[in-house]
Amino acid sequence: MKRLRRKASRMMCFLLMFSLLVPLICPRGDVLAAALVRLNKTKASILVGKKVKLKLKGASIRSIQSKDQAIASAAKDGTVTGKKAGKTTIVVTGNNGNRYNCIITVENGLTKNSVYLTKGYDTKVALKGTEIDQILSDHPNVAEVTKKGKASFLISAKKKGSAIINVVGKDKGMYACIVKVESPKLSKTNLTL
Repeated sequence: MKRLRRKASRMMCFLLMFSLLVPLICPRGDVLAAALVRLNKTKASILVGKKVKLKLKGASIRSIQSKDQAIASAAKDGTVTGKKAGKTTIVVTGNNGNRYNCIITVENGLTKNSVYLTKGYDTKVALKGTEIDQILSDHPNVAEVTKKGKASFLISAKKKGSAIINVVGKDKGMYACIVKVESPKLSKTNLTL
């Protein structure tokens, strides 16, 4: 009889411990589903005037807001637009009620950091976030630079080679664009008269 009571007592202890451990091992379905929802980016860097798209994976966006509207704005569809240089946090609330954060760094900078051109062609580059104070090509015989407006310039390819376009912004920032110029290449063609 004592053995039977001991076995029953052990069995009850085992069942009690098992019932306490099951929730830890197998979480509820809603907790598991919430763990699968995430933001496609937790950090992003963009230039002033440029955009990045935030998406909520596993849920839809209920609301989205920027903690500093002067640095970056956020639209309901998840589009974040850089306004001026700085850092801000975008808070996305999902339809599950949870909040997700993305740190956005908005920077001043050139729209193109490197350019490949063929001799005789040109391209336009802009400085985002500030105006141009000074601009200079280290090899003007390879790539000539002409200021166009307050914040953009034109690079003209003169001859084969490499050059660096150095730009100083009104914000005292230094920016560079590497230019490689190639000679025009003719492909074999067949001309019949």
